[in-house]
Amino acid sequence: LQYVMIHRPVTPNKYEQFDETKPSIVISSAPDFYSFASNATRRELFYTPSQKWQGNRVGASTPLVDMGGGEWLLCFHGKENDEFGYAQSFMILREKENDFPEITHLYPNRWIVNEADFERPAKFGIPCVFFTGLIKQDNTLLVSYGAADEFAATMTLDYDKLVSVLRKYPYNK
Repeated sequence: LQYVMIHRPVTPNKYEQFDETKPSIVISSAPDFYSFASNATRRELFYTPSQKWQGNRVGASTPLVDMGGGEWLLCFHGKENDEFGYAQSFMILREKENDFPEITHLYPNRWIVNEADFERPAKFGIPCVFFTGLIKQDNTLLVSYGAADEFAATMTLDYDKLVSVLRKYPYNK
């Protein structure tokens, strides 16, 4: 048994096994929480963005949602620059036996962006819609999120519609 962590190094090449210099998503496993800091941890470059809107930052946003059948919904964020700020999108992961999961579908565009006045910055200067939690109840996803680093908010998403659209975007590394 291992602990698994999805994290977002700005420069993945800080880990000796990666040459990648762009912000990316890395998945790691370790026998205990404290081992994540050591080089003994197994790491894999999980997702390196190819979309402009993810150029400055990219990373997982919430814990995964179990879709059943060995599939998981992962919400992730991207940030192009300080003007456009943080936006959210989704991917589907499929379990692999005795290995890290693989990405099977990925919506390449921004799914959720700042739109409401309270999602635009007053204090901190960077627009931000940053999901912090997802709860699936029947056909609804209840989403908690931070808005402009100043407010906490909630929204709902239609789960079936989200998954239906997402399945139209198979992921090819």
